[in-house]
Amino acid sequence: MKSCKLIYLIGLFSVILNSTINTIDNVITLFINHESVVEEKVIDHESMENISNKLQQPEFIFSGSNNKSVISPYGCNGIDAIYLGYLTTSNKNGQISFPRKQQSDEIHLLITPKMIPIFMVAPTLLYGWNIDKSVPMAMYRINRKKHKNLDTYYFDVRNIQDIIHDDQTDTKTKTKYQSIIDGSNAIPLNTITLISNPDNINVPQGISLNHYSPNFTLPTLTAKKTDTTEHSLYTLTIKQYFEQINIESKRETSEIAAIIANQ
Repeated sequence: MKSCKLIYLIGLFSVILNSTINTIDNVITLFINHESVVEEKVIDHESMENISNKLQQPEFIFSGSNNKSVISPYGCNGIDAIYLGYLTTSNKNGQISFPRKQQSDEIHLLITPKMIPIFMVAPTLLYGWNIDKSVPMAMYRINRKKHKNLDTYYFDVRNIQDIIHDDQTDTKTKTKYQSIIDGSNAIPLNTITLISNPDNINVPQGISLNHYSPNFTLPTLTAKKTDTTEHSLYTLTIKQYFEQINIESKRETSEIAAIIANQ
């Protein structure tokens, strides 16, 4: 009996010691906000002439009857994203986070509802992914640069199509991006892919100020309110090729910090 208890305690301690959280030091993160919709107000001239009309009550008074929240979340959740073998979904704040697995300050952003797998050993081992020309896509190059005179860091976001048609772009770069768009070359490894229709997501192009950090906080995107069910169903068909991102919460003395934890 004592030997059984001893074996049980040894096994219990081994499980506790091996169940540590392996956290990621540096991350790549971005936010997707809902696109603000400006509602046009129709002026009722007849009601303006009649001053005896009853006062219109604020909307929040009737919010309980139709079960609508007074404050709606600003972040766009439910958008699936892929980066270097990892798969995650934007949370209620519209945030997407990945462990940073690259040293360069250049990253690509691809928005497309579908990709074509490149198999080494079908259907289990993948070499990479190609762009599916049968569906809409949009691809961007994001560079973090430093202005030496101002000692300021900034992001330079450009559409790949603009880079290809730019006369100042060298021939090698044009050929590389054109082959990716044509589907003859694989999507670069340093690419974050959003499984969505590119018409529904707005990517701010040009220069935006940033600060140096080992983490990448990319420019904020905006998205239209659309149904993501179809794109989520597609993600389920390729889910087995990616590792899920686990977000753990750690309570500190003054705040709660969210960390990316993967075994």
